[in-house]
Amino acid sequence: MMSDSFDFKELESASSEVFRNWANLPCDLLSYIASKTHPSMQDFVRMSAVCRPWQASLKDPKPKFPICLMLGEKEDDNDNRRCFVTASEDKVMEFELSEIRKRRCWGSPFGWIATYGLDDEIGLFNPLTKAYLSLPPLGDRALEVEDMDRSKESLGLKFIFKLLLSSCPTSPDCIVMAIYGSACDLTFTRMGDEAWTPIESNRSISDVTYFNGNFFAVTILGELLICQGLEGPSPKAVEFADPPPQFEKFEVADFLKYMVELDGHLCMIGRKHGRYRYDNEEDGIVIENCCSTEGFGMVRLDIDTRNWDEISSLGDRSLFLGNCCTFTILASDYYGCISNCIYFTYDFLYEGYHDLEGTNCGGGLDTGIYHCDDKETLIRLPDVGDDDQPFRSIFSPPIWILPSSH
Repeated sequence: MMSDSFDFKELESASSEVFRNWANLPCDLLSYIASKTHPSMQDFVRMSAVCRPWQASLKDPKPKFPICLMLGEKEDDNDNRRCFVTASEDKVMEFELSEIRKRRCWGSPFGWIATYGLDDEIGLFNPLTKAYLSLPPLGDRALEVEDMDRSKESLGLKFIFKLLLSSCPTSPDCIVMAIYGSACDLTFTRMGDEAWTPIESNRSISDVTYFNGNFFAVTILGELLICQGLEGPSPKAVEFADPPPQFEKFEVADFLKYMVELDGHLCMIGRKHGRYRYDNEEDGIVIENCCSTEGFGMVRLDIDTRNWDEISSLGDRSLFLGNCCTFTILASDYYGCISNCIYFTYDFLYEGYHDLEGTNCGGGLDTGIYHCDDKETLIRLPDVGDDDQPFRSIFSPPIWILPSSH
């Protein structure tokens, strides 16, 4: 039995002293604990919220978070939560993100999401820190005369096809590229600029990547362009290499092209689409010509000869493409990522998705993981019987993002 003479006030005083000292936990120790526990995004938010010293300590070294698939927004207008599924599919996290409600989104490997709304507001948003950086509006003034019959208003959120980053937007040399308009033209801006600067190309652009100090763009026909004169008044994209002959056998309309750096080489990825009828009787969703990824082709550019060589493997890397900057990572650096696999989402916002009353239900069902050796899709989401609502959206279909606290 406890002694009647036990001093509870002394215990309370000692306990208070201990709890007060949690804020003085050495920075090195806190960072070490964080690195060994492989914190999730939610863990980081909780640890950073303990106190300001902890928040400052966790900024450096940079925590390594798992690559995530951010699903579409919920149908309930009062529910601003967004689901993040880790690439390994072993964890699902939800965050309140009212800042990107009813906004088109594109992912990146830099931790930031590029966003665009019908109010013409364009910005960069970090879902982990809630930091937001504004970009100049991109309005009808950017459209060519022959494009005016399809204005920003008529194109809606399809006005911008892609927003892509050259680096982390907190970097002073970050450049943001936009593929926009019905002609898929190219334009760019820097952080702090008051306007976008069009890049003359006279070609429809499919994807852009930053490689060895230059921007390279691939057209829908597979031509490789290099962007020149970004520092001057009249930048342009000129032809750098012919389309890969390895891709000539594919129909242009069903073969999307992407650009990415792979082990120090500039590579082009081709994505073959098929069509099928999607019928969700329970929700009354019917899609007559739903896109389905059937396979990929990969070629590597010889910079000196400007010829293309076919490649069949990503080696020890994983590739991410779709509604995001196309990027690769070393699979062993990220728990659950499978080497030599392509993680994909569908690029387009609308795909003829409609319910029985003819209401557009958005795009985004073509999501999955493709293994380059086996030449087959290992996982396709949503799976048969799954709820497809998180994967289709009239505002923002699923995107890949590598979260960062910077």
